[in-house]
Amino acid sequence: MKKLIISATALGILAFAGYTLSVEGKSEEKLPELFIPGMGQSVANDFKLSLESMDSSELPEKQQVYKFKKFNITLEDARKKAAQFDPSFEKAAPKQNAQLNSYSFENETVLVEIEKDTGKMYYQDKTYPSEVAKNVPSDEEAVASAEEFLEKFGWLPETFEPAGVTANTIVPGDVNSETEAGDYVSTKTVHFYQKIDQLPVLGVSRIMVEVGDNGQIVSARKYHKEVEAFTSYGLKSVREAAQDLQTSKGVHNISEDAKNVVLDKVELAYYEDPARLDQQPYLQPVYVFEGTYDYEGKKVSFSGVVPAVSSGSIKAMDADVPPAVSYKEKEGK
Repeated sequence: MKKLIISATALGILAFAGYTLSVEGKSEEKLPELFIPGMGQSVANDFKLSLESMDSSELPEKQQVYKFKKFNITLEDARKKAAQFDPSFEKAAPKQNAQLNSYSFENETVLVEIEKDTGKMYYQDKTYPSEVAKNVPSDEEAVASAEEFLEKFGWLPETFEPAGVTANTIVPGDVNSETEAGDYVSTKTVHFYQKIDQLPVLGVSRIMVEVGDNGQIVSARKYHKEVEAFTSYGLKSVREAAQDLQTSKGVHNISEDAKNVVLDKVELAYYEDPARLDQQPYLQPVYVFEGTYDYEGKKVSFSGVVPAVSSGSIKAMDADVPPAVSYKEKEGK
């Protein structure tokens, strides 16, 4: 099984409450603000940190910025895409969602949603049984079934690889929760993440496939937007980025009253913004920091993200966007 290596703390940073980072590229065109949804808890807003143990010698001075492709998926195009899953959709009259700018095809057995501008798609097999699952596949079998489905419908670009499998459990309604365990695995979700230029793409750039009994595909979500090369931008120095992190111009999960904050590692990544194309047309590079701090007698790991193309400011804003992944704090020994 192929694996995409993305550190847990790097992924965890995506679960922070809504912030907007003002990002200005070191070229003629200014990049728009970068939006990162998050967990909304109180974090340190002014702290001292040490960079002595961090090695940043292999990081580049410039990095490619990409532009998200904007599609104009017509009704005819959408019908052809939806008909791959059910031939009856080829002449169907879909519902249209003005907010998402999408088409929705649905009958008694299948649901297909297609966004006109981004090409994002959602598929659901509505026939999946509600009774107890008896033959849910192993993780390896689930990955194989998911890859077969995605390749069949052209949903699996070469930049994506499986990154993990999660089990989905339910409790039947007729189970007495006080006397019986009752919960069972009903499906498994295979998660695919992306790398571009050998860098992980954080944010909403993902594909998720839910696999049920005997490898049946229950649902598939193609969340990512396709990209094309734009131009290279000069990157700020790592020391400058660390300064931004220290002065609340980046996003992190360092607790209030943290002591002895030490940066151990910094890597370059891309971040796919969940905003609409007219709000965020670019895939931008970010610095991902990892380190530790002392808190209430324990050594705690943390991560942080700072825009890489220029210095930026951060301002809180209301956001009703779910985090890309759940965050779980890691404690060192």
